[in-house]
Amino acid sequence: MVLINWAGFREDAEKKAGYTTIRLGNRKLMQRDPYMGRMIRLAGADYLDRQHFAEILERTKAEAEKQQPL
Repeated sequence: MVLINWAGFREDAEKKAGYTTIRLGNRKLMQRDPYMGRMIRLAGADYLDRQHFAEILERTKAEAEKQQPL
């Protein structure tokens, strides 16, 4: 139940900010990767397939971890 509420809150917050990080999020919004915040899909463009989305997340997560201070 908490996860459902959190996902809805996240989706609402992202909509207000004008983007989504959710793979199948609001298609009318641009999509950004959740780790580096880079645009990965233009607003209105087709959704990224699961494999391509996973590859982007893997790369950006690794890059974000490198940039974290120890």
